[in-house]
Amino acid sequence: MEALKEFWNFFLDWPLGTILAVLSTVLVTGSSVLVGYLVVGGILLALNFWFMPDKKGLGEVMDKKVRPRIREMEGAIDIPAGWLVTVNVGEETGDISVSKKFFDSLNKGDKVSLVYTNGRIYRGLNIKEIEIA
Repeated sequence: MEALKEFWNFFLDWPLGTILAVLSTVLVTGSSVLVGYLVVGGILLALNFWFMPDKKGLGEVMDKKVRPRIREMEGAIDIPAGWLVTVNVGEETGDISVSKKFFDSLNKGDKVSLVYTNGRIYRGLNIKEIEIA
């Protein structure tokens, strides 16, 4: 109890104690908001696609993008190159990462067979499988 009184008196000391009290309050509040945002975002993302039935359908290739390899800090961060295909099914659009060989075999406007789910909250597509139709 005595240590708590000493700690409180330190924060009441002007100006250093007051400044530290304000900074610690801002840091604790900010980190609490950030953690809450991440938790709620994770829950909403999980609710969006979990336990949704898979659908099969045809889609159209709308765009192809190459994500270059990212290498920073002498190998500490090494993200390999990726090939993304944007597919449109009805009014919904979604991206899927594919192999370079499959990427090279596609052209814009090609029809593809998909296994996908629609989002419950955010809509959009979660494409699980893709093959040339």
